[in-house]
Amino acid sequence: MLYSFYMQGLTFEQDCLIGARSFLDTWVCKHPLPFLVGLAYEGILLQVTILVAFIFLFVSYIIYRKVFKIR
Repeated sequence: MLYSFYMQGLTFEQDCLIGARSFLDTWVCKHPLPFLVGLAYEGILLQVTILVAFIFLFVSYIIYRKVFKIR
């Protein structure tokens, strides 16, 4: 997306408004910072969720090995 509007000589807001379909879309185009912070927050939540899932799998595997005496 960044590539497309830089190549056409548009600003972020102009490029964003081209694809805007609702009032919320136009508000995000004019005030992108809270939206970008929200995306970053969601990204952090996703990373934490994946990390917790891997820790859970690792602990489950260790418990499985202890219970069934597998080396």
